[in-house]
Amino acid sequence: MKFSVNSLRSRFLLLTGFIFVLLGVGAMLVFEQVTEPIAFGLGTRFAEKQVLYDQTKIEGLLSREIALSLKLADSPLLHDWAEHEADPALRGMALRELESYRRLFHDQSYFFIVRKSLHYYFNDRDNKYAGKELSYTLEPNNPRDVWFKTSLQDSRPYQLNVDYDAVLKVLKVWINTHVYNDKHEIIGIAGSGIDISDFLRDFLSVGSSGMTRMLVDNGGAIQAHPRIKLIDLNTKAKIVHSTIYQLISSENERQQLRAVFASLTSGKESVATLPLTIEGHKSLVGVAHLKKLDWFVLTAMDTKSLVPRSAFLPLGVLLLLSLLLTIGLVLALLNRLIISRIERMDQAAKEVANGNYAIDLPVVANDEIGRLSGEFNNMAGALRDYTGHLEEKVSERTAELADANKQLSAVNAKVQESISYASLIQSSLLPSAGDFASVGELATIWRPRDSVGGDFILAERAGDTWCLALLDCTGHGVPGALMTMVGDSIVRRAISEQGLDHPEQLAQAIDKLLRESINRTDAPGGFDHGMDMGLLILNPSSHSALFVGAGIDLHLMQQGSLTRLKGGRKGVGYARRRPSGFGLHKVLLQTGDRLLMSSDGLYDQSGGEMGYGFGRSRFEAQLRATAALPLSGQMQALEAALLAYQQDKPQRDDISVVGMMID
Repeated sequence: MKFSVNSLRSRFLLLTGFIFVLLGVGAMLVFEQVTEPIAFGLGTRFAEKQVLYDQTKIEGLLSREIALSLKLADSPLLHDWAEHEADPALRGMALRELESYRRLFHDQSYFFIVRKSLHYYFNDRDNKYAGKELSYTLEPNNPRDVWFKTSLQDSRPYQLNVDYDAVLKVLKVWINTHVYNDKHEIIGIAGSGIDISDFLRDFLSVGSSGMTRMLVDNGGAIQAHPRIKLIDLNTKAKIVHSTIYQLISSENERQQLRAVFASLTSGKESVATLPLTIEGHKSLVGVAHLKKLDWFVLTAMDTKSLVPRSAFLPLGVLLLLSLLLTIGLVLALLNRLIISRIERMDQAAKEVANGNYAIDLPVVANDEIGRLSGEFNNMAGALRDYTGHLEEKVSERTAELADANKQLSAVNAKVQESISYASLIQSSLLPSAGDFASVGELATIWRPRDSVGGDFILAERAGDTWCLALLDCTGHGVPGALMTMVGDSIVRRAISEQGLDHPEQLAQAIDKLLRESINRTDAPGGFDHGMDMGLLILNPSSHSALFVGAGIDLHLMQQGSLTRLKGGRKGVGYARRRPSGFGLHKVLLQTGDRLLMSSDGLYDQSGGEMGYGFGRSRFEAQLRATAALPLSGQMQALEAALLAYQQDKPQRDDISVVGMMID
């Protein structure tokens, strides 16, 4: 099987993989949502049963030890000995009495303190203090013995303390029982202890992974914990207790635990469960009250350990393998029933696109793809027949087009020949330098956009007066050329009728004749054509010139200074844009003065990096820069500058410039 980015096979695999990942993430989220309440429920029941079990076991053990301690404290023999400690007979009987109780205590140890003498009597399970039961004498000012004074001040008949005896080097849960005389005065303290190592091993060891059991008193001080450093040892030099509240970072959770303690103490409920964050770990904590001790037994459960994720690993692997097998089977069936058949159709379509219509796809089944393959074969056959007929038609049509092309080529050659001849005629009608030899030097730039154009330069003489005219007619190409013929005829007729003495009247006459000739109201098409015009009247005898303009200005250069003489803003001959004036200017001439007129095609020609027009300012700057050249050289430099600026951009309009230098 071939795989590529654009194949259905690859897209199916990618889409299936994406769906698999999406479903996997969703399954994990659902698993977390489903297992969390299950784990919470299991943890709650387990924690409650465990804490009740611990409560029963601890109270059973401690109740027995407390009962024995109370019985020992109630011994008349100990009462008499405490009152007469120096009596050797009482001493012997009392020690034998203590020895009998020692063998009954779980820890097989006892202690007895005489209040008057502060003597501390002790023996352990190994009976290694036999004969030397008087271990030491308490010192009231010694911090290690502060507990004795505290115990005397406690009104309860007994107390339980987890304490480390620095002299005996023993860590025990001590049961301190008051010994009273007949006047109910405390004359001593007796009791036993439970070795904390046995205590933790038997009752507070970690019952299972993720479970921690502990004992705390009614103030929250930790009395037993698997980690000994967290136990409130109540040593003599210690001031601040180690409490369960110090292990909880949230004040809200501390308040919840205090409320549970209060509820259990009042007897409203026998066991409670609440979620707490202990030492940064989220736990489900079961709590029960040890009534006789006024302590609390706590069992902290890590709910995640109740439903371990590893238990679901085989199921996850099985689901993964099943999914991969399913994807493989679906892909094999998809490839056999659909993709491979579509690939054959795709290859056949490429052959048809390349011009090979000899296609015969196998129809392996009467299904959608099979029927489509049959229709494709029919289409290919129809294309073969149509292509054969089409080639015949094309051959016939090609022959016809070849004949028509020959005829068009002949006609086009005649048209081009006519236009070329018209261009030759139009350029031959332009004034030559010899026409103004008696006045000065004449130079022109005449660049029609097409072979012929709508710009025209006219020279006419009436007596000793010369007229040099620049005409920019509407349009370009053949229509513009026809307009120049009309314009030339009308300007010559107006000069013949009006003369050259009054240029403004002459311009008005030209405007009127044009409108009457080409913009009549009864003319078909509603044309509105005209022309921009500049008329320069030269009178050599008076060394002067008159200028009128309609859309064309005159540039005068005298002694290196360039002056622009503005004509009227509107052209002549237009029906809807009649000129409001022609800007008559009279100029006194000297030898070397230059007079130049330009059509707007020069200013509008686009070029440069930004494609802007050549512009009037660039035209005037070029004239100033080349003022020292002869007029012909100046015109050549201007044309060269225009071509350099134009670069490869097409010519937009006809371009004409005419210049006269007075001789």
